[in-house]
Amino acid sequence: MAAVPSLVQLRRWIGSFARGSAGRRVVGIVGNDGAVFVRFARGRLANRIYVPAADAQGVQELHAFLHEDPKAPVSILLDVLEQHYREAQLPRLNPLDRRKILARKLRQTFEAGTITSHVRLARPALSNEGGGRGQETHMLVGLPDTEELRTWTDAVAGARNPVAGLSLLPMEAHRLVRAVMTTSAAQAVWEVLVLRHRASGYRQLVFYNGELVFTRLTPNQEADADVADEVDTIEGEFRSTMSYLRRLSFTDADRLELVVVVPEEVGEQLNARRMRIREVRTLSPAQFADALGLDGRQYAEDAFTDSLVADWFARQRWPELHLEPPPLRRARLISMAPKPIAAATAAALIAGLVYDGMLVLDLRHRTGALADARAENQRRTATLQDLDRKLAERDVRLPRFIATVRGRAALARTTPMYADQLRGLAQALPTGMIVTDLQFQVAAEANEPLVERAAATVGRNPTRPPRGELAVNEAGQGALTATVRLRQPPADRRAIMRRYRELTRRLTQRLPGYAVALREPPFETDESGQLAGSAGLTSTNGAGAPTDVTGTYVVTGPDQ
Repeated sequence: MAAVPSLVQLRRWIGSFARGSAGRRVVGIVGNDGAVFVRFARGRLANRIYVPAADAQGVQELHAFLHEDPKAPVSILLDVLEQHYREAQLPRLNPLDRRKILARKLRQTFEAGTITSHVRLARPALSNEGGGRGQETHMLVGLPDTEELRTWTDAVAGARNPVAGLSLLPMEAHRLVRAVMTTSAAQAVWEVLVLRHRASGYRQLVFYNGELVFTRLTPNQEADADVADEVDTIEGEFRSTMSYLRRLSFTDADRLELVVVVPEEVGEQLNARRMRIREVRTLSPAQFADALGLDGRQYAEDAFTDSLVADWFARQRWPELHLEPPPLRRARLISMAPKPIAAATAAALIAGLVYDGMLVLDLRHRTGALADARAENQRRTATLQDLDRKLAERDVRLPRFIATVRGRAALARTTPMYADQLRGLAQALPTGMIVTDLQFQVAAEANEPLVERAAATVGRNPTRPPRGELAVNEAGQGALTATVRLRQPPADRRAIMRRYRELTRRLTQRLPGYAVALREPPFETDESGQLAGSAGLTSTNGAGAPTDVTGTYVVTGPDQ
């Protein structure tokens, strides 16, 4: 049964598809011969610098370079000689126990003061130390915290740029090697990639099925070395690598693919050598960049691979292994601290601006309302003064005039007007029905006189000017009582009732602001549901059919 992949393996698999743009960032390749820092802007190489050493002058040059874009995050890709790798076998355990055992193995394997980590591999161990079914293979990683490393990390942290972290080139290169190998990933194959870095030297990376086995670093040649010397160095170091591979599980029957990234003149002579392996390819830095999906034209004149490896690493979504020496950890925390503070400040500022905007809108609304009120007050004051002047010319006192107008308005509000009820009754009355009697009544409680009702609405101070407009044309509420006779009524009493109910509906439709009620219908309904009685009937003929049918309606309103 296949083992369940670890989170690291899932990240590696997703990361193989998650390549993006270099964006805005700085990547530094740091080795024993100095460092190459490359700055990217808008996904392209913007500038680069080689710093021979992290001395006072080198730190000053580095800070000046980083301050060209002080907001660009800095990633360090370490390619030093002092980095150690060792395979370890663990039984299948739960995550908590596995973490404890790995921590103990790291303490036992590396000296105190070493920066350590580990990665789970998807292959069995190649060494002879234990192994077997039911075992997990882990690569233990140790990075000595040397004075040289601290000097470089302090130099980067001192620039005050955001710090993205530190990674190891051999641990990141498994994604790098698959881009240039011709053998299918499904086939068992040994892969050897040789890079030439100005900051470190000749880096050999040995993989088995895409998993790191070991790595070697050879210093660069002296300045006066020629092409033949470089070819001899590469060939000699590769033979040493093959000797070590044979002590593992490599045999002559195994498939091995070698890719060497060197300048074209070195590659031509290297191809002429017989290195006793079937698959040897040499690529120039520009060809290597094209194979990685980069713009090879930027590296056509390069003799080293520092810049293009930095370009490739800048486009990875996340590193395979993230190490964090204390200086970089402090720098990262310092660079990250303003982010939540800035976010909270921005949120508070936005909320404050929104609240201030609401206050401003409310203030503008209130100011406009106040201005309208002042204008209305001035208008009314001018009207009152003009009215007072006109009344004075006619020897009329203003208080008496106000009392008269208020009394007229109060009488209007208590005096009913029956024009609407009469108009609605006339429009609703169908052919064959006539009004035989009309009565009008004021809807006053206990038949209170209109003058007394009007005086009650004026109040105790009739000479005080009213706050609102005086509606002198309003009408009070009254009741209209109409007796309606049906001429030539049918013999069916139910048909008669349908005629009166239809009139009730039409009156209600014509007078929406009034209450319409059929107070005295022509017939009443007994307990059995039959129409009976003589209400509204004055006589019947011999056959029992009614001859004089009336109904009384009461229309009250309008609604107050």
